[in-house]
Amino acid sequence: MPLVVTGIAPTTDVGALEKALHNGGFSLDPLSVYVAGDAPEGHPDSGSRFVFSGNDSIRDILGRGSGGIYSSGAGNVPGLERTDGLEYFHEETVDERLSELAIPDSEVGNYEDAMDAGHAVVAYFARPETVEAVEGVFRAAGMANVRTY
Repeated sequence: MPLVVTGIAPTTDVGALEKALHNGGFSLDPLSVYVAGDAPEGHPDSGSRFVFSGNDSIRDILGRGSGGIYSSGAGNVPGLERTDGLEYFHEETVDERLSELAIPDSEVGNYEDAMDAGHAVVAYFARPETVEAVEGVFRAAGMANVRTY
C-alpha cells in the first residue's frame, strides 16, 4: 500500500525537489504539485504532475486525450442526452483533492493557506520501504512540514 509523503515548498518552483528526487534515484511520476491559481503560459513539463486549483478539474484531465470525453461535443445518444446543462463529473475542489491524499480534514486548511500564500503543496506516493528516504529528500530540498499519511 503506497503512503503519501507531503510537504510545503517555499515557493511554487519545485525544481530543487525534482532534482533531488531524480539524483536519489526516484521517479518523478509519483510526484504531484498543488499550486493555487491558473497554469502560467508556457509552464514547463518537468515530469511532475502539477495541479493548478484555478483550472484543473477532473473534466479537464479527462478531456485532454486525443478523443477525450468532452473533446468534440459529439456522441449524444438521442433520448439519452442531458438537456439540463449539468455534467456528470463535477469540478473537484482543492479540499477534495487534498483529502484524496489522506490528509486529515483537520489539516487541509493549513495546506490551503500555504497555497494561498504562494507556496506549493507537494505529494509523493511512496512505497513503505522508501518512505524514510523520500522524507529525507524532501527535507534536504527545503520542504517544510514533511508528513506521511
